Amino acid sequence: MSQNFAKQQEGFIEQSKIKLNQKLFDFLKKPVITDKTTKLIEQKIYTFDVDAQLTKKQIKEIFENFYGVPVKSVKTHRILKKKKRSFTYNKFKPIKRALLCFENQQEISILNNLIPNNSN
Repeated sequence: MSQNFAKQQEGFIEQSKIKLNQKLFDFLKKPVITDKTTKLIEQKIYTFDVDAQLTKKQIKEIFENFYGVPVKSVKTHRILKKKKRSFTYNKFKPIKRALLCFENQQEISILNNLIPNNSN
């Protein structure tokens, strides 16, 4: 009977980890791929748009838990979108951009697959 309870408890823990990872993933908006960020990726610095309310410590914890890669440093800045004028003013949610440097020059394979190599 205790073995069944232990199996149920392990299943519950795995389900809660999956839900936690999904919630953490919701805070990550998208990776940023521009000319400047591709140059930064060559230096092993990755750029992501994240939720504007996250702090540097929270961003670091999310990336360490989700990708399993230790983060060396996090630099952030806010991007304010321009307001467009129409009959009513449209409000835009602010975005925070995070620049992440990983320890030991580790890479995220997802972003490396998106960027074409410049070897001709």
